[in-house]
Amino acid sequence: MENYFRNIFGTRAKPYSGEFVERSFRTLSIYLRELLSLTSGELPKNFLITFPKIETAGQVDGLTAELSKLEKTLSLPEGCLHIEIMVETTKSLLNQQGQFALPLIAKAGNGESGQLTLAHLIIQPSLASLQSIRRCNISHAILHAT
Repeated sequence: MENYFRNIFGTRAKPYSGEFVERSFRTLSIYLRELLSLTSGELPKNFLITFPKIETAGQVDGLTAELSKLEKTLSLPEGCLHIEIMVETTKSLLNQQGQFALPLIAKAGNGESGQLTLAHLIIQPSLASLQSIRRCNISHAILHAT
């Protein structure tokens, strides 16, 4: 596992939600343009963009569509911008229909978001209010269902 992380290079984008969508892509575009100017137009090997606070599969669909446009704008090969979804909110665990949302988020965007990272230190405290004597280990159950 240690070698795996040593070979990844990337950036964490601004949150892709609400009023931050436009800013997120504007900032990412500036970053990528500057990076490409320093690397003769090529992304570093194993380049990864982390998107925090993703809560729905619909956000991932919008995100991957925008990344596809950005690849064309920057004259990058199709599909070269790889993403990691940072799961940081309880809203990303269950959708409005009550379904376990993580598999839906992972499959969204033509399956391009297969890499999810669970920010368990952020999520677990927010699950505390759901726990009771009868459901004393809800956070453990949710975290191990992934």
